[in-house]
Amino acid sequence: GRFVVGGRAAIVRVASDETPLYVKNGAIVPMQVGTPKSPRKDFRRVEIHIFAKPGTTGTSEAVYRADDGFSFGYRRGKRSALRVSVAWSGRSVEVSTTEEADGYGRIRPVFVFHGAQSATVNGKKAALTPTRVRLTGRQFLAKRAKA
Repeated sequence: GRFVVGGRAAIVRVASDETPLYVKNGAIVPMQVGTPKSPRKDFRRVEIHIFAKPGTTGTSEAVYRADDGFSFGYRRGKRSALRVSVAWSGRSVEVSTTEEADGYGRIRPVFVFHGAQSATVNGKKAALTPTRVRLTGRQFLAKRAKA
């Protein structure tokens, strides 16, 4: 992928098996790991994609919530929540997480960075591994780091 300036109309040509995807700078997007093979899914395992355009500065925040996905246990507190705070500048991103609830168990995020060359997660320098990501048909490069 590439970063483009927003706030204007664009005509985009894509292959028949692709869909354009536009994400705001600073977006924090949780995505499930892998391809579902059954209706059961462990929502505590999550990839959190962070989009930070190089050369820009900003902050953003999101709360990811998880439960078992099929019962009403969340009504009795059987759900978990993880607050993700992001600050970026240039090509560097800082991520901090706060566990807000653990009624369904600990959320185990893997962070995927789009645009960052270096990152810290909860105050520790993250080892970033190049990875190929497929979001809308075409693969592109990102960097992955475990929390």
